[in-house]
Amino acid sequence: MSATRQEVQTVITDLEQKNAKIREKMTELDDQIRSTSINSVEKLEGELDQLKNRYYEILARELIGEFDAKLKKDVEEGIQLVEKRLKLDSDRLQNLVGIRHALEGEFKKTLASMEQYHSVLERLEFEDLKLERQRIAEELSEHRQRIEEMFQRVSDYNLNSVAMVMRILNRERQQRGISSPVEHVAQYQDKVHQLAEPFDIDHIKSSMTAAISAISKPSLGLEVSN
Repeated sequence: MSATRQEVQTVITDLEQKNAKIREKMTELDDQIRSTSINSVEKLEGELDQLKNRYYEILARELIGEFDAKLKKDVEEGIQLVEKRLKLDSDRLQNLVGIRHALEGEFKKTLASMEQYHSVLERLEFEDLKLERQRIAEELSEHRQRIEEMFQRVSDYNLNSVAMVMRILNRERQQRGISSPVEHVAQYQDKVHQLAEPFDIDHIKSSMTAAISAISKPSLGLEVSN
């Protein structure tokens, strides 16, 4: 069973929310990495360099016979302590960087999934548009048929109403004993038109054409962007 547009859109929304959370965590990790690197690792590295330089000075003085066992021991313990702290912070920094890298990979995979689902959604939307086109075509066909039937009714009415009025007028003339042809043809035609009230088909057609032309044509958006 294929997924519906709503189901695909739900998946896309979930993926967008997931990536928003990933971006938030990546930002937090960036701050932690920056803070750990500057405030911990770099600071300890500087402290370790200073201790080692002092240790080298102690060793140098020993070479010329100046011994300070207590100072040497304190510096050695300081170096060991700083190296231990530096290893812990370096390991923590490495873990943060590794987690951040993994999150970035997950972010990219989620983006790829979103692109795939967007493609699926667009195909489903296009299928719906094709169905809509079919419905519009069917409705246009029905309306065209109704319009043809309407114009046929108008034509039939015009013919029948004019013929009926002419029969009535001719019968009245016969009843009044008038057998000569109609003297004032224009007046007779006006009277027939006034009584029959035929529709002006040309006016109806022009009105419909004007109404259709008044509908603005939306841009099809076929321009190709550079």
